[in-house]
Amino acid sequence: MTTLDELSTTEATLPMLESAMLMEEIFNQSSWRLYVSTEYPETEILIRRFLNAHSKIPGLFSDELSGIIPMDTFRIKNDDNIIEGFLFLNGAVMKLHNNDKEIFSLFIDEETSVMWGYPNSFLSYADRHQAIGNEQS
Repeated sequence: MTTLDELSTTEATLPMLESAMLMEEIFNQSSWRLYVSTEYPETEILIRRFLNAHSKIPGLFSDELSGIIPMDTFRIKNDDNIIEGFLFLNGAVMKLHNNDKEIFSLFIDEETSVMWGYPNSFLSYADRHQAIGNEQS
């Protein structure tokens, strides 16, 4: 089983450019909820819950299996920031860190979040794009 503590010690399965493209694709998944530790303090607890019980990977005989190991591990380094994450069929876990802080993010598909009772206070696709637009202004 993959844990949040393993994120920084797991070797990336994708080179940095592909990691950046994957991260952008994850961010743009319109049907995925986003929980961010700066907005929702329980994000780390939700990430552990997702990794322990709800993450999915492609299956051999079925469409999906519980995600013991992520489909991809990605890492992006720029200036003093490192963004790293795990990708699953139904979501992704990311951590941004530098010398000063760590910010955790959980992206999770709507079906999984509703089925397993994840909180309704999350950043939607529109919310996160609006936040990016406000930062760029």
